[in-house]
Amino acid sequence: MNSEAHSRVRYRCPSCFRMFTSITAITQHCESESTSCRIRHSENFRAFLNQLTAGICDLDGLHGADGTNRYVVPEEAARVFGRG
Repeated sequence: MNSEAHSRVRYRCPSCFRMFTSITAITQHCESESTSCRIRHSENFRAFLNQLTAGICDLDGLHGADGTNRYVVPEEAARVFGRG
C-alpha cells in the first residue's frame, strides 16, 4: 500500500472540492468545525459517510450537549463485522 501507485490516490471533498491524500485526512476535514466546508451539515453527508466508511458508520441524529453528529454502527455492519 505504500507503493508509488497507491501514493497517487487522492480523495476529493464533494462539498468544497479540496483534495486529500488519505481517508484519514478527508474524514478529519469533514468532522472539523474549524473548516469553512459545510459538508457535515449538508443533506448529502449521510450518503458520503456511507461511501467513506463502506457502510460501517451511519448517522443517528445529533448529540444534545454540543449538537455534533452522533455516529452509530448499523446492525447489518455489526452483524457482518462484529461489534469488536
